Amino acid sequence: MSLETSESHDPSPEEVRAARAKADAKRADAIAARIDAAKSSPPSASRSWDARDALDACERLFRDHPGSLIRERCRDEIFTPSKGRDDGSSSEHVRDLVYGEFGFMSLAALFRKYSDQIPPRAVVADLGSGVGRPLFAAACLRPDLARCVGVEKLGGLHELAGELGALYDAELAPVLGAEPPRVELHRGDFLHGVEWRGANVVLVNSAIFSDELFEKTEARAAEVLSPGALVVTLRRGFADCGHEGACWELLEATERRQSWGMSTVYVHRRTQNSPRRAGIED
Repeated sequence: MSLETSESHDPSPEEVRAARAKADAKRADAIAARIDAAKSSPPSASRSWDARDALDACERLFRDHPGSLIRERCRDEIFTPSKGRDDGSSSEHVRDLVYGEFGFMSLAALFRKYSDQIPPRAVVADLGSGVGRPLFAAACLRPDLARCVGVEKLGGLHELAGELGALYDAELAPVLGAEPPRVELHRGDFLHGVEWRGANVVLVNSAIFSDELFEKTEARAAEVLSPGALVVTLRRGFADCGHEGACWELLEATERRQSWGMSTVYVHRRTQNSPRRAGIED
């Protein structure tokens, strides 16, 4: 008796592109249908809203944007050869672009603990905002915010964020009250952009930032944020902290769960002191 064997077939680049185009078209149709449904039967504002409601709302928002899609888009851009570089190398650290998100419960704990320091109509910013999940979570956890501002460098992630932003405006914002937070999604380099200037709370998923990027982020934050602003980093805290004349006061360093596992969350508050060295030009 003979056994028949077959070689495994890896899809060709053309087959991969065709499959992705089909999936993108299907997602676009689903998004359009959801927006049309929201327009024809507008959701009404919720009379009660807690963290469980906020979590459920975020999960519904992302039902056409699974984690596998987001990781795929991130991998595409990280490993796409740089323009003008045949070997695909880049001056940017690949690890600075690896995707990860603040955990929902970590954000919920942050807003609960520092509620008295985050005034109504405050602005929350996320540096390296990806597809915007922490921004949408912030809007749901604190419907009295004025704006949730994200800055993302990777075009593929920014494109997905735009899709989710349209869904937020149609489905979620009407539920959050008469003046729901406005979610703004920008593509660019947060080290040089001004979109987050003056924010009250800044989220920085710095878990695998290079030393250089982390130091530049601290300098930029000291330059563009006002006294009292909170900056949340992961894995490490700011250097100019804990001494006379420091730009930052460390409020806590606590282990909390993020999208990939546990990480130490550092919460800093901007002091009245001026930076001791020049920041980064706009």
